[in-house]
Amino acid sequence: MRGGSRCIYIVAILMLPFFVLSSPLASGIMGYDINARVDSSVWSLHRSTTNLTFICDDNVSGSGKFSRLSNLQDLAGHAKDESSYSLNGSLEYIEKVRFLINEGKVIIKADINEYEIPFDADASQDSESGGINITNNSANIIVDEQWPSSFIDYKSMKYSGSGIRTKDIYCNNGDEVSTSFYSTELQKESLYRAAVNRTMISAQITPEAVKEDRNMNKTSIFILNSFSEGPSVNLEFSRSMPYSESGRFGRMTPNVLISEDYSGSQLIRLKVGMNESVLSPSDDGLQWLPCCSEANQSFSDEHLDAQDIFDCSCFKRV
Repeated sequence: MRGGSRCIYIVAILMLPFFVLSSPLASGIMGYDINARVDSSVWSLHRSTTNLTFICDDNVSGSGKFSRLSNLQDLAGHAKDESSYSLNGSLEYIEKVRFLINEGKVIIKADINEYEIPFDADASQDSESGGINITNNSANIIVDEQWPSSFIDYKSMKYSGSGIRTKDIYCNNGDEVSTSFYSTELQKESLYRAAVNRTMISAQITPEAVKEDRNMNKTSIFILNSFSEGPSVNLEFSRSMPYSESGRFGRMTPNVLISEDYSGSQLIRLKVGMNESVLSPSDDGLQWLPCCSEANQSFSDEHLDAQDIFDCSCFKRV
């Protein structure tokens, strides 16, 4: 067509549900759902949490055989898995667990913007039609989730005998700590502490694609003092991002991975800290919480009280 014009109509539909944030039901769970669509691109988000307090003090001592399985499955992104068993020997075992989750407010912002797809002169050089720019719509959604959680696990183990195998795995939203001991003589003291106080989820939806990113303020700290005699000791520490533009539908290969293996007699003292703080752009209009990072933690009793993550100066309701 010469001398004329061409009209292109593009319809963008953004569908958002009604959000109801109220007192928990009998199940104790609160949450929200988001379903959004721009033409054929669809994005959905389903999140929930609950007020939870879990305290457990465990003390075991004696002689003979020992077996223990303990598991915490993905609560607020926290997970814990322990498996221990021994042959005949003497054992002293102490564990203190503190786990808290608090419900909080969720701020959801959504807007629709227009953008242009530039005219491609090369692709249209053989066309008889005139070149035009195509105007399209996109939806931007930002979710500011203020659901703080704190998990602490302190352990002390002493064993002497024919052999013991003990393995601990801790996870905090992509941060992972793993220790494994196969020993005939073992003295081990460890402290794991993880906290999350804020999560930001953003999605940019266009007719061509969906881009989603998740970021959070979080801290993971692990301290270990141990003496071991035996066939093997393995320590692993890794960090990976659960969501990003290139890995939205599954956990990516760890961005950081440290693995250490020992055999024989070892005295190990180590301290590992993994922090993530999301910085707020100065013009986004959001009030951000700083990340509660306590790099100087030790085995003192005060750090067995998880309540301080909610009382500290950096966690005040905005």
